[in-house]
Amino acid sequence: VQMPEMDGFEATGRIRELNRENASVPIVAMTAHAMKGDRERCLAAGMDDYVTKPIDPKALFDVIHKVTRGLREKDPKKPLPAANRSGPLSPETFDLERAMETVLGNRELFREIAAMFLDGLPGYMAQIGEAIDGGDGTALNRAAHSLKGAVGNFGADRAVEAAYHLEKLGKNEELDRAAAGLSTLEDVIGALSDEMQTVLKEMKHEGAHSGR
Repeated sequence: VQMPEMDGFEATGRIRELNRENASVPIVAMTAHAMKGDRERCLAAGMDDYVTKPIDPKALFDVIHKVTRGLREKDPKKPLPAANRSGPLSPETFDLERAMETVLGNRELFREIAAMFLDGLPGYMAQIGEAIDGGDGTALNRAAHSLKGAVGNFGADRAVEAAYHLEKLGKNEELDRAAAGLSTLEDVIGALSDEMQTVLKEMKHEGAHSGR
């Protein structure tokens, strides 16, 4: 919904214009922060349905099944593999169980996505810092929104809240409060990164033992 340059509403209009003879092309809106009236706006713009991030796999698949008029068969439910580790995790910092549900229990997929996220994390933080240094509220809003969507996939509620706070400050051009918000974000992102790296190391160790 909030894509830069061309948002989801304009993209939907373009797609519908290009496919006048094929109105069955399904379009599902996705947004990281649900606001009152968003679903109605999406449907009025020509979209077929609406889901929010962080993604609930069951809800997403249900919507896909509905908008494709039953052409896709739902996969039978399979139990998620255990995501055990030696020490406790703070579910507000990093909820491993929710993160595993997002990838339907696929540990290899989780490891790949988590590693990509950690690799890209310095870039997210740099964009936010540069926006604050440059007094650019629009850039701060966009960068914080992107980070919020990324950390939401890992059940990182504190990081989501901190990123959303900066997103709002950017939108409202309240840059005088952004430095304090960035400090909070850096703290929670540091904790999230540490816990994720620990889990990835343990998963890699478990994989090495299981492969023997």
